[in-house]
Amino acid sequence: MKIELSKNTELVKKIDEGLKQNQKEYGKRYCPCVIPSLYMAENNADYICPCKEFLESTELGECHCGKYVKTEL
Repeated sequence: MKIELSKNTELVKKIDEGLKQNQKEYGKRYCPCVIPSLYMAENNADYICPCKEFLESTELGECHCGKYVKTEL
């Protein structure tokens, strides 16, 4: 299995803008699908893009926000 960027360049661009904003506001590139301030009591490192849930998943397909896609080798 390998991880690739989505072929939807407009979506990737929009997500990258959200990642940059979260980097500026929270100091980390948190996934724009979550609001980092809501997870301050939790391990919000799990939400740094690409998120832990996607990286640990063994299923093929897109991550939650759609920036990354897992494909077969």
